[in-house]
Amino acid sequence: MEKYVPEKDERAPSAADTTALPTSSNERTPSMILEDLSDSGRPATEEEIKTLRHVTDQIPLRVWLVAIIAAAERFTYWSTQVTWQNYIQYRPDDEIPGILGLGQATAVTVNNAFNVVVYLLPLIIGPIADGKLGRYRTLQICTAFYLAGTCILLGCSTTPAVEAGAALPGFVVALCLTSIGLGGVQTVTTPLIADQYDETVAKIAYRKNGERVVIDRDMTIHYVYSIYYWMANAASLGMILTSLLEKYISFWGAYTLTTGVLLLSVFILWFGKPYFVLCAPSGTVIPRAFRVLWIATTSKFKLDAALPEKQLECGHEVPWDARFVKDIGSGLMAVKVCLAWPILRLCVGITSSNSIAQAGQMQTGGVPNDLLMASNAIALVLIGLVVENGLYPFLEKHRIPFREMARIATGLFFMAVSMAYGMIVQALIYKAPPCYNFPLECQGSDGRIITEPNHINVLVQLPLYILVAVSEVFAFVTGSAYAYKKAPPNMKSVLQSFYASMSGVGYLLAVALGPASKNPGLVVLWGSVTGVMGLTAMDNGQTRKDPVWHGPFAHDVPNSISAFMSQYSALSLIRGLTSRTCTYELKGVNFAYLPLARPHAVENSQPSQKALSPGLSDPASDNVHDRPSGTLDIPEGYISTGNYIPNHNIVPTSALR
Repeated sequence: MEKYVPEKDERAPSAADTTALPTSSNERTPSMILEDLSDSGRPATEEEIKTLRHVTDQIPLRVWLVAIIAAAERFTYWSTQVTWQNYIQYRPDDEIPGILGLGQATAVTVNNAFNVVVYLLPLIIGPIADGKLGRYRTLQICTAFYLAGTCILLGCSTTPAVEAGAALPGFVVALCLTSIGLGGVQTVTTPLIADQYDETVAKIAYRKNGERVVIDRDMTIHYVYSIYYWMANAASLGMILTSLLEKYISFWGAYTLTTGVLLLSVFILWFGKPYFVLCAPSGTVIPRAFRVLWIATTSKFKLDAALPEKQLECGHEVPWDARFVKDIGSGLMAVKVCLAWPILRLCVGITSSNSIAQAGQMQTGGVPNDLLMASNAIALVLIGLVVENGLYPFLEKHRIPFREMARIATGLFFMAVSMAYGMIVQALIYKAPPCYNFPLECQGSDGRIITEPNHINVLVQLPLYILVAVSEVFAFVTGSAYAYKKAPPNMKSVLQSFYASMSGVGYLLAVALGPASKNPGLVVLWGSVTGVMGLTAMDNGQTRKDPVWHGPFAHDVPNSISAFMSQYSALSLIRGLTSRTCTYELKGVNFAYLPLARPHAVENSQPSQKALSPGLSDPASDNVHDRPSGTLDIPEGYISTGNYIPNHNIVPTSALR
């Protein structure tokens, strides 16, 4: 993603300067023009927003501080949890050393149950953060819980504690404290990092070559979340260190490192408060929000039935205004995006637990079986950099739309592919000797259990982690930014908590599948998850009312909740990227226009009344057929191939060349 870096003493060039830069040595050079810039930093006009290229702003230091806090938390989380599969599954004297010796199915179930609690607790913590304590205070308290849990886990993993039988009860207590801490930290850090960028108005800026651009808040927020995920995933590479410490020292050595890194968050939270933008708690809005939704539900799912003027007509006075109802509608748009998250997180849960056990069934060449999972974090960092600094700027430069819904749909598609690959790897394991369908469990000719892994190299698992990384780059980064953008100001943590809770549902599904995580049924398990993820990717619960593309007919809030039920295929979104046709729906009527040309007006023909969708006769609306003749303005950068016709997609000019 290209960022704008302001130059010192920049002022705006004259109109002549912007149209043609001087070429003669006696004329003013671009660097001389830049010295005379005068309107850099002023609010952009609507025309400038439509016509000029958009870029991201500089990132404030306080954003990086929150990112460091999040990175320390993610380092501790991943570096600790990556050891738990072995910690729970194996005994100290097994071929792969562990602590508790409870078996693979139990280990998978415990891991996923922990994630269920972590991702469902935000439903409680989110409203408290927004309405009572504030996000910063909530973050301080939850970090203290998290630190206490990691300290107890460190203590119960030492040799004297294990020999005294304190490992299991200590582990349970550590899980409880850690889950509370993690649930709160991830609830508030996600909105808190976006709070640190407090510019709300699009502004004019000038690049070094004299190009006038618009600093775009939405693009900057997306870039902030990209930084958040880059640093979080870079920090998760700490699992390499803890895997090695687990193998060559012991579990207590690994947990000493994670505890020390978490202390960095405590240090920043203790001394960094004056540097942060803090949002005061605004009082809980949950009761009012539920009341608005109840009114809408009992009014045939009409959200505008909850408007104050509508309620006044019915003789009811309500304690909210029209803006609050619109905010609820906007929040519902963010909720809608999260409906695919349970299946997405189910796949992540399968990857983070079953894939470690799967690696243990293959030949690792002396490398810890949980170390290869670090390739997922490496791929996330590298792919994230390529996508943000290569793919997105390329698409923006060539006017190829690839907005939020298309990105999420792409992420779902890659997750389905990754699960299919995991199934293939498991099938290859079952076809390899010496134990075939029962790796590490079969009996030899002498009656002893063969502990040798099947003869297949663990590197065949590598593409699985890369495919999952591609999915996460497109789905999770975009989902977080979209949820923050759509959430009302006093419900940021609440919306993020719902976002997290959908992930909790996914991990709950993984818990239900835990008993199936055993040989010889693992191929069926991977295959079932592949099928469900594939169906989710093909029929993702999004709506055309929340447009994939930006444009003049885009409406952020539909007039009815029932609009959320209209669904479109993720595959159709991907096909739409190749056609480069931007399609809009305005109250049931589809329009399309193409990015390419300067703005102009086209004649609007009289559509046949038979072609109109029912319920489109509102005289106050902006529908084309409410104005049987006249013109429509086509926005900057788009061209029409003819009259706007209801339910008709205009063919892109690229297809006519």
